[in-house]
Amino acid sequence: MEIRQLKYASAVARLKNTALAAEEYYTSRQAVSKSIQHLEQELGVTLFSRSKHMELTDAGRAIIPKVDEVLKNINELEFYARSLSSSYEGFHVTIALTAFPLDYLYFNSHHRTMHALSEFKDKSSRTDVSILHLPDAAILDAIKNGTIDIGIIQGSITEDGFKCIDLSRIEMRVIATVESGLCDLEYVGIEDLKGVPIRTPLDFNSFYIDLIRRCREHGFNPLFQDVPLNDEAIYAFAKAGGVHIQPYDPCMKDAYPENAYLPFHPNDRMNLPLSLVYQEGTVSPTALKLARYLARSAK
Repeated sequence: MEIRQLKYASAVARLKNTALAAEEYYTSRQAVSKSIQHLEQELGVTLFSRSKHMELTDAGRAIIPKVDEVLKNINELEFYARSLSSSYEGFHVTIALTAFPLDYLYFNSHHRTMHALSEFKDKSSRTDVSILHLPDAAILDAIKNGTIDIGIIQGSITEDGFKCIDLSRIEMRVIATVESGLCDLEYVGIEDLKGVPIRTPLDFNSFYIDLIRRCREHGFNPLFQDVPLNDEAIYAFAKAGGVHIQPYDPCMKDAYPENAYLPFHPNDRMNLPLSLVYQEGTVSPTALKLARYLARSAK
């Protein structure tokens, strides 16, 4: 039995959704599902009813409160152990990420920004780093009111008082089932999206606005569709001819071989820009150290 299994089970019980639990821990839905299955095998009971959208079984309702208590005790033990160290200074940094981990970092934990963040956490034993997931606008508001120290957003900002550092650009691709007519294309042009239902995270603000602009230049409005974040709804959307436009990593092909990952035509290529932002003059020395560490990773 591993702590990670307990954390995933607790999150799924709270959120009633494996995808949302995976998002919370910046891992894949498959990793969460497999961890819970292994935990159930070790315990000898079924914790969740898969036919009822991950509702707790009777055994699950009895066990999850005990799991939560164990996790609480572990957190208190870790905090107490650090406080006993003569070198412990209680530094804490909060960093918020825009929605890109949801569709991209499931498949790319080695993205240089995330790798640098993990490195910093490993090397800075006296610094606790909290990671939040917020939309772009909420990140900027949280920096202004001091709720968070650093944000990673899409695009760039020129607002007074903010330092904005370009981190990277991630390729966006059109993802369709292999039965889709688009799969016959070597590249997808903007005009090929006319009349095609599109699912893309709406808080990818800069990409969303750019896609609308480009489609209108070709004489049509994109057919965006709001699809609930559950496997059944997403599968039905794709089988009906809908496409996803989202960040791409090559290992997605191994995770979902039933899909085609179609690049945009070179003339229509759109990449998702990621920038690090913080408020100059008010950011703590420890947060500034982390910001500079992440910025160096982008070079």
